[in-house]
Amino acid sequence: MSRLWSAGDAAKAETPGDTAVSLIVQKQSGTNTVKIVHAVKQRLAELREVLPADIEVAVIRDQSRFIENSIHEVQVHLLWPRSW
Repeated sequence: MSRLWSAGDAAKAETPGDTAVSLIVQKQSGTNTVKIVHAVKQRLAELREVLPADIEVAVIRDQSRFIENSIHEVQVHLLWPRSW
């Protein structure tokens, strides 16, 4: 059991920090983080459909965004016209 606060939630929460359940998905060595994150998000979308309306599911940390942005930046710099 945990408490979850965010900037906009305090006003709508019955008490500061509604009760929450945290689930951590931890990367294993040799696995593809981006692929796993996408699979977890797909499964969360399926679960949202069967959860009661008052249950909110939120992704708090997502390492795939950092990885995808880093790959994009490398690709941009590899294709960047070189004048030297």
